[in-house]
Parts: sequence; C-alpha cells; structure tokens
Amino acid sequence: MENTSIKLLLVEDDRVDQLAFKRVVERNNLGFEYTIANTLREARDILQTQRFDVIITDFNLGDGDALEVMQYTKDMPVIVATGVGDEEIAVKAMKEGACDYLIKDRKQNYIKTLPLTIENVLKTRKMQHQFRMLSHAMKSVSDAIWITDLNANVIFVNEAFIKTVLFERKEILGTNIWHLFKTEGTQHSLEKIQSDTLRGGWGGEILCKRKNGLEFSVYLSTSMIFDENDEPISYSGIIKDISIIKKAERDSGYHASAPDITKLLIVEDDVVDQMAFKRMVKQENLAYEIEFAKSVADAGHFLQNVKFDIVISDYSLGDGDAFDVIKLVGETPMIIITGAGDEEIAVKAMKVGAYDYVIKDPHRNYLKTVPITIENAIKNKSGEKRYKMLSHALMSINDSVWISDLSDNILFINDAFYNSFGYLQSELVGKSISIIHSSKTPAEIIEQIQMETICGGWNGELLATRKDGSEFPIFLSTSIVYNESGVPLALTGVAKDITEQKRVHEDLRQAKEMAEQTSRMKSEFLANMSHEIRTPMNGIIGMTDLALDTELSGEQREYLGLVKSSAESLLTIINDILDFSKIEAGKFQLVARQFQLRDKIDEVIKTFAFRAEQKELGFQCTIPHDVPDVLIGDPGRLGQIIINLIGNAIKFTDNGGIVFKVEREWEHDHEICLHFSVTDSGIGISQVQQQSIFDSFVQADSSLKREYGGTGLGLAISSKLVQLMNGKIWVESPVVSIFSNEYTGNGSCFHFLLSFRLGNDAEEAPLFDDFVYSNKNIIAQNQQMEPKVVDITAVKSADFASNKSILVAEDNVVNQKVIIRILEKLNFQVTLAKDGLNTLQYWREKEFALIFMDIQMPDMDGIEATQAIRQVEKQKGGHIPIIALTANAMKGDRERFLDAGMDDYISKPINRDELMQILYKYIPDYYDLPNLQELKK
Repeated sequence: MENTSIKLLLVEDDRVDQLAFKRVVERNNLGFEYTIANTLREARDILQTQRFDVIITDFNLGDGDALEVMQYTKDMPVIVATGVGDEEIAVKAMKEGACDYLIKDRKQNYIKTLPLTIENVLKTRKMQHQFRMLSHAMKSVSDAIWITDLNANVIFVNEAFIKTVLFERKEILGTNIWHLFKTEGTQHSLEKIQSDTLRGGWGGEILCKRKNGLEFSVYLSTSMIFDENDEPISYSGIIKDISIIKKAERDSGYHASAPDITKLLIVEDDVVDQMAFKRMVKQENLAYEIEFAKSVADAGHFLQNVKFDIVISDYSLGDGDAFDVIKLVGETPMIIITGAGDEEIAVKAMKVGAYDYVIKDPHRNYLKTVPITIENAIKNKSGEKRYKMLSHALMSINDSVWISDLSDNILFINDAFYNSFGYLQSELVGKSISIIHSSKTPAEIIEQIQMETICGGWNGELLATRKDGSEFPIFLSTSIVYNESGVPLALTGVAKDITEQKRVHEDLRQAKEMAEQTSRMKSEFLANMSHEIRTPMNGIIGMTDLALDTELSGEQREYLGLVKSSAESLLTIINDILDFSKIEAGKFQLVARQFQLRDKIDEVIKTFAFRAEQKELGFQCTIPHDVPDVLIGDPGRLGQIIINLIGNAIKFTDNGGIVFKVEREWEHDHEICLHFSVTDSGIGISQVQQQSIFDSFVQADSSLKREYGGTGLGLAISSKLVQLMNGKIWVESPVVSIFSNEYTGNGSCFHFLLSFRLGNDAEEAPLFDDFVYSNKNIIAQNQQMEPKVVDITAVKSADFASNKSILVAEDNVVNQKVIIRILEKLNFQVTLAKDGLNTLQYWREKEFALIFMDIQMPDMDGIEATQAIRQVEKQKGGHIPIIALTANAMKGDRERFLDAGMDDYISKPINRDELMQILYKYIPDYYDLPNLQELKK
C-alpha cells in the first residue's frame, strides 16, 4: 500500500493509545502524515481548516464522542475505535456513517490491524468515488442504462432510463428488472435472454412496460460485469426505444417476418404446377409458408386478410390474368410466370408493377430459379422500405440534409432544407450544391471544404445563401458515403442554422462588454469619488492640524478638536464605503509582506486603551509566548479587521470590558493558523441576528443605528477581508465575560482564523513571555513617562544637510497650503509647481532633495511628469525621490505609480506622521535621530 500521500487525523485522549499508534507507524515505516487531536474541540477546529484521507477516532472523548466528531468530517472516511463489549456502539457509529470500526484491547494489539483497516477503507472509498464518477457520466448518455445484482435486482439506472420507463428512481431500485419486459408475441423467452446474458450477452427486440401500463418496442442489449478475478458481479443492460421505427414500419405496411419463414401466395390454376412447386419446396427444404389461390378472385380474398412477403402469379388464369392480380397486391413484391415466347408480356407486367418474371418450361426447370428470385425480391423490397424509413427520419429532423453525387450535383434534400433555404426538391435535384454558397466566402475556402470532404469530412461555420438572396450563418458537417467495397458513392452534408446561436452569442458579447464597461465606469467612479472626497477632507483635517499647532484658547482648542474628530469619523465612514465598494467590484488588493505581529498588535490596541478608559471599561490583550512574532501576510488588513472588531466591542459595551486574544491554532509546513478573538460584556447578539450580522449595511438591531451610529459596513468588510485572506469568521453570543462576576445573558465573542507564512527570521526570533496588556498599565506607563512638548518649529537648521529644498507639485490651493505649511514647520524650503510642465521647469532649474507629485494636474499629470524626469535621468544620471500625492485608493494604483518611476506614495488626507516617515525614509540625513524620535512620540 502506498502510504506517502495518506493524511490521517487521530482523535484520541489516551496518551498510551497515542504512543501505540505512533510506534506502529514508525516501526512499520508506514509513512503516514498524521495529526493528533486530544479532544472533540481540537478535532472540530482542525477539521474546519484541513482535509484528511482517513479519520480514526476513539468513541469516548473527554468532551464528547465519535458521533459528534462525525458531524464535522463531511465526506471524509471515519474509523471508530471502541472498547471490548461496545460492539453495539460500533454498529451505531457505522449506521451514522462510519466506514469501519476497531475493538480496543488492553495490550493495544488492535493497532496492528490498523494499516489493513485503513487500506480497506481507502479502497472502498476509491471504488465509491469511481462509481460516483461513472454514475455522473452515465447521466449524460442518451441510451437508457440499468445495472442489477446477480439476482437481477436493480442497483442503478440513469436519467435516460427514468425518462424512458416513466418510473421514479426509488420505485425501480431494488425491483427485479425482468418485470419490466414482456416476451409474448416474440420468438424470445426471458429464460433464453438470461442464459445468453450469463454466457456473454444477448441482443434483440422485446417489449418493455412503462409505469402507465403501456407497452412499447425496445432493442435490448445485455451483458455481464466481472470483477478483476473474472467473477461475475452484476448484469447490465441498454435499451433503445424503437417504437417510432416500428410505427414507421406499420405505417408503411412493411412487416419484417421471422428471418427463416417467407410467406408466399402462389396464384396458379394448374394443379400439376402447384404439386411441382410443393415438391420443390420440400426437396430444397425451403422455409416457405405457402398459400395457393386458383383464381384472381381467390387471390383477392387472400390478399385482403393475410400479409404476404411475395406473390407469384401465372400470367393466364381462368377468371383473368396476372395484370388483374398486380392491381390487388399493393406494395407486396410480385413475380410473374409466363410461357416461352411471352417475354413481352413479362416486360409489360414489370412496367406496371411486377418485380420480376420466370419463364415456364415443359420440364419445370424454372422452379429451380424461383428461390433466388424470391430472395432478391425480398431484399429489394426490404431496401426500399429501409430507404423510405431513413428518408422519413431525415425529413423529420430539424437540420438541413442533402445528398449529392461525387460532382456535387444534388440527389436529395429534406424538408428542413426547404424551410431553411427556401428551395423545393424539384428546384435543386441535379443542380450543384454551390448554389447555397455565399459570394462572400473566398474560393479557397470552398476548395478546402471540397478537398477535406473527399478526404473524410469537414466541419465548421460558413455563410450560406437562401433562395431569396438573404444570407445566414450555418454550422456545416460534410462526409463521403462508400459502398461495401469502399468505393465512394456520394457526398452528404448537414447544415444547422446557427442564426439564433450567433444572436445569443452576440447578445452575450455585448452584455459582457457592457458589464466590463460598467465595471470600468464603477472603478472610475470610485477613483473619482475617492479623489473628490479626499481632496476637501485633506483641507479640513490638514488645516485643523495646523490650527491646533498654533496658540489657542481652551475653548478654541475644544472646538477645533471636535472638528478634527468629526472629520476623522467622516473619513472612517468614507473609507468603509470605498473599501466595501472596492471589495464588491473585485478591485481590492492584498499586499503580503513580513511584519512583527506583536508590534502590529501593540500599535492597534494602544489607540483603544484610552477609548476604553474614557468609558470606564476594562481592556485586556493576551498573546501566549508560543505564538511566533515574525509572519508574512497583510498587516494592514489584519489591523483593519482587529480595529473594526475592537471598535465595535467598545462601542456596544457600557459595563465590564473587552478581551482580545491571539492563540495558536495549528502549524504545518512553514504555515501557521492563528485564532483571534474579541470578547465583550456588551449588549449581545440574538441567535436570529447572528444569521445576518456579517451582511452589508446590517447592525444587530436597526434601532442601534440611531443610538450608536455607524454604517453597518464594518463587520461586512471584516468578513469579506477574512474571506479574501482564506480565513473564517464567526460570532458567539451570549458569553461570560471575565469582567462580570455572573452570567448576565449578554456579551459576544467574535472569532476569526487567519493563516500566515512564517517569516524568514521566525526561527531565530527571541522567546517571548506571554504578551499581556491592559488599559490600566498602558495608561500608567504613559503617565509615568516624563512629559515632553516638542515644538516642531524649533528643529534647527543644523539638523539638516545643505540641500533642504523640496518641490511640491499640486494644483489644489487648499492642499498646497496644507503640505507647504507642514513642510515649512519641519524647516524645509518649499517650491510650489501648479502642474506637470511647471514641475519639469523647476526641476531643471534647481536641485531638490525630493519631489511630492500630485497625480491629477492640468496640462501634464503627475505620471507624465515623472516619466519625463526619469527619461532625462537615464541620459544624464542621478535619481531624485518622487512621492505620489493621491486622493485615489484603488487597486492597481500603487503598481501604476511605481511602474511610472515613482518611489512611493502617500494618500490624502495627508497625515503628518506618515509624511514624516516618508521624509525620514528617503532623506534620513536631514534629521538627527533623537529629535526625530521626539517628533514621532
């Protein structure tokens, strides 16, 4: 057994049994890739994120049992281990879906049988999968298919079978298949069919019964199915409904007699000739069933009541002649017998309907030629009937069909051809099929079709012309017809009018283009919205920041603080709406990079410690030491999710507090899954409300919008971000909070799982103590710090190198004032350019340390200006840092800016701290480090 790719989950709370399992795997070199869960909860959490080939679980677990484990296994095979005497429990588990069970013994000998048990389970599962795939494939087959066990009880039928017999599947399964078939009126018996099937297979016409009791003709083909040891395991059968063909036979008056019996009517008034005919039949042992008529009247009586395969008539009769008989036979083939010298009469008879003639001789030797003449007549008539049936079938189909000779001259067209092209058969027979070709089709294409048809066939789309000159698209299939010797006889063509398909395709194409255009317009709208909203917000927040840096009265500072707080709240709402729109439009971008988890958490939670303190709430954050610190993922989006969840927890909690935890869920192959949770003692969420809490624009209670505010998008965005990061998010409520001494029935806990790659320095990272923060010690730490007020205008020019000039390209007056004032307070000399052309001019005239480049400007935008600068630098050397100033926040913008040659970008509204980080990143020599650290604090 190949074990290298088999993944196992062992759910076992007994350490001894765990060790026994490991020992068997190692000693037998089984190579299983296994995971061990000690409890039901661990198993549940593992199964939420991983799949296994086999799950082995003890029945009794500390916090549940195997039946509960099976609720999370989906379609994964389960083996249940039970104690001696617990066989009933094992049977119960099997009924609930377990694939097999093991009986534990004190010496753990049961473990030794485990590899074979696993192998059998996997073989069974593989067979089930193959059967499922086969069943799925059979659903598409147009023939009705059934499979039975060796007792002929049905175990499988496909969709075509259900549609054919009109029974429901549940009514058929388990019943004896032979109850559907009837052999009365045929030469077959069910015993013969069954015995032939056992010997290899049977095929023939038989009657089948539908649910409504109606019987219909089918062609049944049966066979045996054998296992790998050539042992029979089941019967299979295919039935084809041939009732339409049988009806066509009846309608045409043709009946295929038993192949070994030919019914003849001999019209002969000479008793000696009658006796001679009987003697010849007996001597030659011919399978003829003969009736004799002595006159035209007798022949008429027989022909009214009996269907004959052949009529043979003497020319001269007592009450008439063979011409009178010809009038009575209808379509039954007739052979005329004449005397020597009466050949002209025979020819005349053949012109009016006789198939052939035989010349009498005195010794009656003509009788020797009668059998072969009869055989040829029957074959000819059969061919005619089959041609009529085929012609009838071709006339009934919807596709246009034609048959032409090898020179492309039409021999036959069906009704659909007339409907599509407008030509009658009489108008086309003998003419070239090229009459339907469009003049727009190049001659070389027509030649290619002709050549490929002669070589075997051609398929493809083509433009065709109707009788009225209108053109329409067709899908054409051509082929060549051969005789028994392989000699080409004719050419055939089948044309399908695909006008409607083309219309639908064109509609779909236009709809796709419209959808893409709508998507582009939506993206452009979002970009413009982002730009148009963020630009004035930059002015509001930037100017407020600048005003707060001036000397103000307490009342003025309070008012401006409220303006800034309100503007930042508005910006948060705007960002939520834009983020949600970007996610919905598929324009959202995740950026994976290496980061330190604890630094990111520290950055996030410190902002909430003071908010919790203001509401007199407890706030704790815990990260155990076994959670690695250096990870690869998107720290920005992780922070966004945490901010949304903790922000909501503080918003909806008035008493008690909030606990934020990060725990290790699983680790495998340089990847780790972390379990984040935010627990609060707030108002809680009902079971009904939990069903829609992650939907867009939804809060747990609509009245909360009035009391607490918000767009209802925070959780929807968090949920979609988790999904984009291939994680899982859910909520539990009510919960017990550590900040409450008793169960209040309120509170909620939001969980989410996210996977990260381990960072390059993860193995060398120092060991951490448990990371535990509370708002009390955070605030105390901050209060213990010696307060320092840093006047950013007091940074001396000595802190900068000689070149402290910055070029700002910005066309908006408010934005100009904001960024210029911030830079001037940092003691930079600022040159302002109002468009791209201005920027190029100043850059050529003066040396700058850095350029802040707005993207949207008149005459020449920021990207064009950057590309022009980089082009000159390629020729002359040098590289000036260019930082994009953008009010856009769309997916792809960052790549677009970097591709244009920009070094970085900063979004509007401009955040002073972010601006300082950019300055330090690209011109670090312009600050002394201590002053920078004070500014950052």
